[in-house]
Parts: sequence; C-alpha cells; structure tokens
Amino acid sequence: MIWRVAGEELVVVKQMEHARLAADLAAEVGNAQFASPMPRGPMLDAAAMHDCGWPAHDDAPTITAHGAPAHALEMPLGVMLPIWSASTDSSAAKNPYAGLLVSLHGLHLSLRAHVDPSATPLVFALNKFQHRQIEVQEELRKRLAMRIDKPLRYGLAEPNSAAEEDLLRFNFTLLEMADQLSLNLCFGEIRLPQIDHVPVRPGGQFVSVRFAIGPAGEYSVSPWPFGREEFEVSFTVRSIPARRYTDHDDLRRALNSAADRKQSLRLRRQVS
Repeated sequence: MIWRVAGEELVVVKQMEHARLAADLAAEVGNAQFASPMPRGPMLDAAAMHDCGWPAHDDAPTITAHGAPAHALEMPLGVMLPIWSASTDSSAAKNPYAGLLVSLHGLHLSLRAHVDPSATPLVFALNKFQHRQIEVQEELRKRLAMRIDKPLRYGLAEPNSAAEEDLLRFNFTLLEMADQLSLNLCFGEIRLPQIDHVPVRPGGQFVSVRFAIGPAGEYSVSPWPFGREEFEVSFTVRSIPARRYTDHDDLRRALNSAADRKQSLRLRRQVS
C-alpha cells in the first residue's frame, strides 16, 4: 500500500495498481536514445506482476505505532520476505522470463535490507529467502535455455559478457526504473530522486536517470526515456480520512467504505 496526505484525506494506492502503472510506464519507453523493452510481452508482464504478492497485505492492511496505514517503504522485513517470494512464484507461473526479472527484483530489494545481526531468526529468514531466489533463478534460466555456468553477481552477469545477459540487465534495470517512477507518482512526491547505472540499450552506455516535478506540477524524467514528448497516466485510488486509526479493523472499515476513483497525472519532457 502507498498513501499520501491531501488536505484532510489520505489518498491510498494498492500495490497492484502501482505495478500496473509501472507496466504502463515501461510500455512508453523507447526513443532515439533508449531502446524499448524486449521481449516486450514478458517484460511488461514482469512490471505488472512485480508486486503481485501484495494483495495478501493490501486486502488486510495494518497500521503503524502512530495509527497510520503501513506503506510499502516502511514494512518490516519479516512481512516483506513472503510477499517477495509470492510475487516471484506467481510471475514465474505465468512466464519464466517475467519470473526471472521479478525474482531479481526481490533479491535486489533484500540486499538493501538493514538487519540487526543479533536478530538471529530474521537473519536466517533473509538468508533463506536469498538462497531460494538464487535457486529459482537457476531453474528459470534452464527453462529459458540460458547459460548457468557464467559467473553472476546477485543474479546478473558482468556487462558485455553475453548478448542475452546484457538484455537481462537492460530489462531488469528498466523494471527498476519504472517501479521507482511509479512509486514517486503514487506518493505524489519525489521519494526516489534518482536511479544509477541504467543501460540505455542492451550492451549500451550507462546513465543516471533523475526524477523531478516541473513548475506546472507535471512530472519529468531526465534523460527522457519515452517515445512521446508528453503523455498522461492514470491509476485507481481511494480516499480515507487523515486521522489516527485505532486498530487494523478501524483502517480496514475506512478503506472498504471508500469508493475507487481515477487519479491522472501528466509526464512531460523538460526542455533545457
């Protein structure tokens, strides 16, 4: 779940809606500088399904110690690990290439986790998750007739080691870029201002991509990766009162009684 404050309301976005938006953004990528996603179908499936383990939480959301809905960037690791696992499993069941990308996404998220070494059960759970993702990725590589004898670092080969590996890195980074941009749009602010080491095409140069909000409130990305100079995106939200919620059931009643509505935002290339 993602939410932002808007006056006296909290505007809430479910994770699967955020993921659908990420897929819409990935589908727009492609111009003279940036290659389009390829293979297109599996890549867009990965973007749309990269958070498909989240409904287990979003359908029964929890609150923080401050009485606010718990959002995606503050969930405890112990809650996130099974969500990431379920996202990989569901994606792989639909398409092995999409599953490989989603597994890489979950693995790299887990690498950013900060765990107290004294929290032995959580350290064990994290290690178990990471080892399983490596095993899953090897099995998916076999299904895709990809090599499994090349040295990998967190599931990815060194750049320019093989064409299929450069393609995998390109698609994985495209998924990460679309994910982060979608999160910024859903939060209504730039929570994640930049993503580094983005290949503009398989085997191509790497750039740092920055996200910003323009003077008219439109969102921009630099360098601009999209085929259109400007376009509109939309996603479904619900609005609930911006108050302290007494318990999980209080929050769930508020969300269940709120109606879905469409939120639209515009992205525009900034001309320097």
